[in-house]
Amino acid sequence: MTSTAKCISPTEAAKLIGIGRTKFYALLKENQIPHIRIGHRILIPVKELENWIHQQIIKNHKIGKE
Repeated sequence: MTSTAKCISPTEAAKLIGIGRTKFYALLKENQIPHIRIGHRILIPVKELENWIHQQIIKNHKIGKE
């Protein structure tokens, strides 16, 4: 059976979307990217990250039309 991670680390998420780790952590600090905390660990739910990316595409597309 193939298992896909439900959550990934901020470093993995930054690589996945193609931005630097520092920028990703800045977005987390601003609560721009959905995440959960378990103790000191930060996890990024993959489906929520995909939804966030989709929302950014829609938002940027609307701004471009103005």
